[in-house]
Amino acid sequence: MAVASLYPISDHCDGFRFFNPQNHVNRTWLDVLKWRRTSKGKPWPKQVEIKTAQNLPP
Repeated sequence: MAVASLYPISDHCDGFRFFNPQNHVNRTWLDVLKWRRTSKGKPWPKQVEIKTAQNLPP
Protein backbone atom coordinates (compact mmCIF):
# COMPACT_ATOMS: atom_id res chain seq x y z
CA MET A 1 0.00 0.00 0.00
CA ALA A 2 1.45 3.37 -1.03
CA VAL A 3 1.83 6.12 1.54
CA ALA A 4 0.54 9.56 0.57
CA SER A 5 3.22 12.23 0.44
CA LEU A 6 3.17 14.91 3.13
CA TYR A 7 4.35 17.74 0.88
CA PRO A 8 4.02 18.58 -2.82
CA ILE A 9 6.66 16.84 -4.93
CA SER A 10 9.09 19.24 -6.63
CA ASP A 11 12.75 19.51 -7.58
CA HIS A 12 13.47 20.31 -3.88
CA CYS A 13 11.09 17.83 -2.24
CA ASP A 14 10.46 14.12 -2.70
CA GLY A 15 7.12 14.35 -0.89
CA PHE A 16 8.61 13.62 2.54
CA ARG A 17 11.95 15.46 2.73
CA PHE A 18 13.17 18.85 1.55
CA PHE A 19 16.70 18.98 0.12
CA ASN A 20 19.12 21.04 -1.97
CA PRO A 21 19.40 19.38 -5.39
CA GLN A 22 22.90 20.75 -6.10
CA ASN A 23 26.03 21.53 -4.12
CA HIS A 24 24.82 19.64 -1.06
CA VAL A 25 27.45 19.00 1.59
CA ASN A 26 26.71 16.43 4.29
CA ARG A 27 27.72 17.76 7.68
CA THR A 28 28.14 15.81 10.89
CA TRP A 29 27.10 16.91 14.37
CA LEU A 30 30.78 17.42 15.11
CA ASP A 31 30.99 19.87 12.18
CA VAL A 32 28.01 21.78 13.60
CA LEU A 33 29.53 21.90 17.08
CA LYS A 34 32.86 23.15 15.70
CA TRP A 35 31.04 25.83 13.73
CA ARG A 36 29.06 26.97 16.81
CA ARG A 37 32.18 27.12 18.99
CA THR A 38 34.28 29.06 16.49
CA SER A 39 31.73 31.34 14.80
CA LYS A 40 31.80 35.02 15.63
CA GLY A 41 28.40 36.66 15.67
CA LYS A 42 27.76 40.22 14.54
CA PRO A 43 25.75 42.62 16.70
CA TRP A 44 22.18 43.21 15.60
CA PRO A 45 21.54 46.64 14.03
CA LYS A 46 19.58 49.12 16.16
CA GLN A 47 17.23 49.78 13.25
CA VAL A 48 16.50 48.26 9.83
CA GLU A 49 14.90 50.20 7.00
CA ILE A 50 11.83 48.45 5.62
CA LYS A 51 11.08 49.23 1.99
CA THR A 52 7.40 49.50 1.23
CA ALA A 53 5.57 49.95 -2.04
CA GLN A 54 5.64 53.72 -1.49
CA ASN A 55 9.46 54.08 -1.53
CA LEU A 56 10.36 51.37 -4.06
CA PRO A 57 11.93 52.53 -7.32
CA PRO A 58 9.54 52.71 -10.30
